[in-house]
This record gives sequence, C-alpha cells and structure tokens, in this order.
Amino acid sequence: MRQFKRAFLLCSVLLAVLQAAPAEADTASVQQCILVVESQPPHAAVEVNGALRGQTPLHLAISKDDTITLAISWDRYVPYATPVYPMGRDTVRVFRRLLSKYAYIDFRITPPDAAISVDGVEIHPASGVPVPVLPGERLLSASHPSFTNALQSTVSFRSDERWSVIGDFDKPSYGLLEYSLLLPGSGQMMDGSSEKGVAIMAAAGLTVAGMISSEGVFMYHFLRYRSENENLKNARAEQEQLRIAASARSSYDAAQNAVVLRNAFAAGFAAVYVLNILDILLFHTQRHTFDLEPSFEPSSGRSMNAVSLTVRGSI
Repeated sequence: MRQFKRAFLLCSVLLAVLQAAPAEADTASVQQCILVVESQPPHAAVEVNGALRGQTPLHLAISKDDTITLAISWDRYVPYATPVYPMGRDTVRVFRRLLSKYAYIDFRITPPDAAISVDGVEIHPASGVPVPVLPGERLLSASHPSFTNALQSTVSFRSDERWSVIGDFDKPSYGLLEYSLLLPGSGQMMDGSSEKGVAIMAAAGLTVAGMISSEGVFMYHFLRYRSENENLKNARAEQEQLRIAASARSSYDAAQNAVVLRNAFAAGFAAVYVLNILDILLFHTQRHTFDLEPSFEPSSGRSMNAVSLTVRGSI
C-alpha cells in the first residue's frame, strides 16, 4: 500500500511536469524582442498599432513573431508610419529624421531694422532664427523708410527646405546727392568712395580758391585803373598824362587777365560740380538687392531636415 502511494505520487508529479512543459514551450514560442524607437527631433509621439505608447527615445517589448505598425509623429513635422517585422530578432532599432511640414527662411537684411513681410503679413525674425512658412508660392518683401521702393520676390517653397533671404538696402541716392550738392565729393565719401571724394573735393577747393584769388587780383587792378583815370583827368603836363595813361593801360590789361583767369577757374569749378553730380547719379545710385537662394547644409543634403531611416534587425 505504501509503495502504491509512492507510485501514485510519482505519477502525479510526472503528469504535472508534462502539463507544465507545453506552457513553457508556449512561453518560449512567444519570446519577446526589444523595439528601440528614436527620432530627430526627439520627444515625438510613438504609436504601435494605433495605440499611443510614449515618446522617443522609447524601448518597447514586442513579440518576435508579430507584425506591428509603428507610427512616429510630432507637431510641425510630417507623420511617419512603417510596418515592423521582428522575424525572431532580439532587437529591432528604428531611427527616423522627421520631415518638417514647413520651409524655413533665414532673413539677413541690411539695415537690420527693415520691415519684413510674408504674403503681406509683417514678421519680426530674431537674428539667426529661421522663420517657418507653409509650402507653396509666397510673396516676400522688405521695406525701409529711407527707401522709396520695397524689395519683393515671389518664391515657391517646398516642405523641409531652408532658404536664405539676403536683402541689401544701400544708402539712398537722394541723400548722397544732397551731400554732393552742398559740398562736391562729400556724397562719394559718404558712400565709401573716399579717394574719389577727396579728389573731387580737392579739385572743387582749388577752383574756388583760384576764383577768389583771381577776383582779388581783378579788384586790385580795377581799383588802381579807376584811380589812375582820376589822376589822368587832373594831370596838366603832357608827359605826366602819358605816364599815367600807360600805367592805367597796364592796370586795365592786368584786370582783364584776372577776369579771364577768374572765368577759367569758374568754368573749372562748374565742370567739377557737374561731374560730381553725374558721378553720384550714375555710380552711386540707390541700389536694392534681394537674393533668395537655398541654403544647403553639408550634413543633410538638399534640405534642412533630410530623411534618414536606419534599422538594426529586420524590418
């Protein structure tokens, strides 16, 4: 009887072991793998089969034999979804560089206080901070109170592109013209052409100095001529009259020569003045440039946020 009980207990243990073995086999058959989900930028929402599971970077345990649908999404970025096939792997790693929904513009406008607008809406971009714009055709404009014309350009943007907008307002020509009208050469100097401005200013100064000095010589000889004419009227002796007349003639000729010289200096000043104005109008006019160009980053190819998918394991 005691042996029978022992045999019965042994059979019960063996039966329990046999019953437990399939369960262990089932557990082994549904072994899990680790799914590592990463994104750039991080903190994107991760969904598995439509259920929110957390944010990147994220480690999930999934069945090695299951097929799941993985979705990564975040505001201002294009959602990404892909099926994942573990196929018995221990670890599957998914990395996604999310594609931005927007194009980005870097504005570099001189002077920096110019008003900038996109499709008529004024924006105030901080230095070095790209401005997001929706894809499609956009009218970009920049204006400044010191300039009569705004810079404008219509550009077709695609999502995830990065553009540099370089606007350059030069000194207004009418401001330079005012300086040169008051003082020849000063407008050129204000516009950065120092050597040209100094040359024009020196030429104008020399001609003005020549006019003033020749006018002084003219007045001296003219007054002397008038005085000698008065002396000639009062002269009695013929010899004295001849001497005074010869002196008066000499003063008259000297005065005439001074007039010719003064007029020559005046003509020279007029020529310098006219050339000064023409130079301002032709070579120092108001210049507006508005260059729009894609800004490529060596590490990311065409766009600011290039797409990259790296998988370790099988997907």
